[in-house]
Amino acid sequence: MEAEIKSAIGFGTPELAPEGTAQLPEIQQPATTIYDFGRLMKESEPSPQPEKPITLLQI
Repeated sequence: MEAEIKSAIGFGTPELAPEGTAQLPEIQQPATTIYDFGRLMKESEPSPQPEKPITLLQI
């Protein structure tokens, strides 16, 4: 009877053999990051021109 239960459940058959561990693909790191883009944008922006103070002659 024990053999009938095992065969009904499926124990002992190769179909229920445990699977091997899955090989995960390696995650490649990006060559550039968001910080690199931020630095490039900051470097390419024109520097703000300081405002000239208003003198009495301009009023």
